[in-house]
Amino acid sequence: MAYWALKTRESGDKGKSFDDDAEKWPLFVRDGVIAIGWILKTSPEQLNDEELQKALKPYGYKPGQARTAAWTIRKFQNLGDEDSILICQGYTANERPDRDIPIYGVATNIKKFRYKDNSDWWYCQHKAEIERFGDEKGKPIKKSLFEKKLGQGSLMFTLQPITKKGFENIVQWARH
Repeated sequence: MAYWALKTRESGDKGKSFDDDAEKWPLFVRDGVIAIGWILKTSPEQLNDEELQKALKPYGYKPGQARTAAWTIRKFQNLGDEDSILICQGYTANERPDRDIPIYGVATNIKKFRYKDNSDWWYCQHKAEIERFGDEKGKPIKKSLFEKKLGQGSLMFTLQPITKKGFENIVQWARH
């Protein structure tokens, strides 16, 4: 069993509004899935780690960035039904402490990874049970309070491990 935070926005989306194409939360809910946004020509299940890093070449990553992206894809691919996923927008350590961070919900009962290259959005997906917080735009929490409850100074990566205590603190706050 592991605890994770999963971002819902495309990379390089800073400053965009909820309603633009960068925000994928409505699609998570619509399709009953969690997903990540790398579009590859081949399912990552069919690639070894070196091949996966090479498949990320169109993204223009430096070698270290390609390794990090491949690690993220592998971790996402290997999520299981015992894992718990906090679904939210990410934040950097140097953002304003009063910025609202939307917490959308949690995903549990994660099903087997699937690569849906016929999807109209992100291809790497898991079916999951999703509990929503707030309205379609999530439940906002001030960054400073989020950091305190989560116990982490940033959530910059697409999929990031978090502690059980941090996960429980945020979920308890969001349910009230």
